[in-house]
Amino acid sequence: MSSRLDKSTEEKLIALGNKRYYRTLALTIAWIVFVPTALVITLITTNRSVADPRYYIPLILLVLPFFPFSAHKVLFSKTFYATVSYNVHETQFESLKWTNPRNRPERVDVLEITFKKDDGGEITIAYKKDRFPLKGFHFEDGDRVFFARGLKYPLEFPIMGKDKITCPICGTTIEAESPVCRGCNLDLTEISEQNQ
Repeated sequence: MSSRLDKSTEEKLIALGNKRYYRTLALTIAWIVFVPTALVITLITTNRSVADPRYYIPLILLVLPFFPFSAHKVLFSKTFYATVSYNVHETQFESLKWTNPRNRPERVDVLEITFKKDDGGEITIAYKKDRFPLKGFHFEDGDRVFFARGLKYPLEFPIMGKDKITCPICGTTIEAESPVCRGCNLDLTEISEQNQ
């Protein structure tokens, strides 16, 4: 089994990642620029003091749903090859302690996956279980993966040799008999025609 994707597949994934990276960057910058500008215009046109929150809190509440909360996962991602360094199927579910409004501990399941980079480094990523309903991570010990900047999840390979694979864009499980992702419509056959 090859330790790297073929050149064509790698280039397509990098191009896909770059497209998502620059789109996320543009949306983040637009949001950061828009909110202060709209606030200043609102304060000037209404002749109100910035100390009066009644005139800018509604504006912030209006645009808050459009804030790219998960943008950091895309903007701070990097491109590299790695190997899954241990079995993640059984023992890596752990519980985190979160505090709810009544100050009682609440269990939140997470899946921690450790990847050994080709450059000798190591990265452990914790995925909250409640963030991927109907999704799954189908890594096994020793699997090769490719992280592309701009994509949220690593891609396992060889792509066409798997029964199930995790979509690198949205994390949805892609079945071998239906290589098109139901979550984002990514077609694996278009990305990897040669990586059998």
